[in-house]
Amino acid sequence: MKDKEKKNDITEKDSDKLNKEKKNNSFDKKDKLPIYIGFPIRITFFIILLLISVIISLYCAKESFEFTDGESVNYTNGHSTRYKVYLKENNFYESDYLDENRVYIASLIDYIDIDFQYKFNIDKNSNINFDYDVIGKLVIQDEKGKVFLEKEYNLLNEKTEKLNNGNSTSFDENVKIDYGYYNQLASSFKSTYGLDTISNLEVVLRVNKHSDEMAFNDDDKMILTIPLSEKTVNIEFKSNDSQDSKYVSLQPKLEFNKLVFIIELIFVLASCYLIYKVVGLLTLLYIPKSKYDKYIAKILRSYDRLIVITKTKTDFKDKNIIEIDSFEELLDVRDNLKLPILYHEIIKHQKSCFYIKDHNDIYLVNLKAVDMEDNQIDKEKLDKSKLKKYYKED
Repeated sequence: MKDKEKKNDITEKDSDKLNKEKKNNSFDKKDKLPIYIGFPIRITFFIILLLISVIISLYCAKESFEFTDGESVNYTNGHSTRYKVYLKENNFYESDYLDENRVYIASLIDYIDIDFQYKFNIDKNSNINFDYDVIGKLVIQDEKGKVFLEKEYNLLNEKTEKLNNGNSTSFDENVKIDYGYYNQLASSFKSTYGLDTISNLEVVLRVNKHSDEMAFNDDDKMILTIPLSEKTVNIEFKSNDSQDSKYVSLQPKLEFNKLVFIIELIFVLASCYLIYKVVGLLTLLYIPKSKYDKYIAKILRSYDRLIVITKTKTDFKDKNIIEIDSFEELLDVRDNLKLPILYHEIIKHQKSCFYIKDHNDIYLVNLKAVDMEDNQIDKEKLDKSKLKKYYKED
């Protein structure tokens, strides 16, 4: 029984071990080794991203600001004048007024009721301000058209009509003209100076258009001409009703697209970051030389015919080490022994040594970067005369 129990314990332990091994194996399979991306791939990847980011930034810079040229837009001014001539009390006309386009007797006219109707249409939705007023212009001239007197009277104070992002608008205005008052002025001028005159009262609706988008170079005028100083002759009123079609040039402007500008800003910041990454990677290629590196490089360059570079350092155990203070003194030793100078770099950019091996004797010069940075030893001056001497040798 005990043997069976022991066997069962052993089998259970073995199964536990197997399960643990399986778990460890499955864990090892799931754990993937980190992917290493080499330096050339990284810098190429960042440069490509930088180029794409710069191109998108330049494109968005072009699209975020759009210059609109001054194209021409068609528009129409439609204006018409309607009026009624109100009469004084008389025994002949049953109506209080006469409609337009009639013959009128001057002595029966009380006042003239005028309605101006203005309509504006344009092919493009626009923002336009219309400032308008109504004046009466008294004009007295001779038969040849030479003006004796010209005087203006304010009949309607200035008003404003706005067109907001639309393509049409209209407005009506009504004025009443005291015909007798202006007729008396013209008749008095004629009789006072004994002149043969032709007098008219021009009732003018003046419309000025203003827009930041368009350059209107003309004003609209609706004119109703009323003859004056005519006692016995018939009177005809004249107006300049019309429907004019014209062109106006849009003001050149610079349009700003906010969304595209935000996208541009994002890619500009991304470009700055990528430039930082690329410059950071490129600086890894350039390691600035220390005083130590420059000094070693100068020795190797100047005395390359005398120096043998070794990858492994000679075992100095049981050797007679003779320490030399400077490389120049080591050159003197070389001249005496006629043996090559061996160079070995112990720690890259930090420590190296020059030495001459003569049987059991080792003539040794140790150079350390820390000594040069701390100015504990002076930088050795290479003897140019010796350099010339060595290069003359075969």
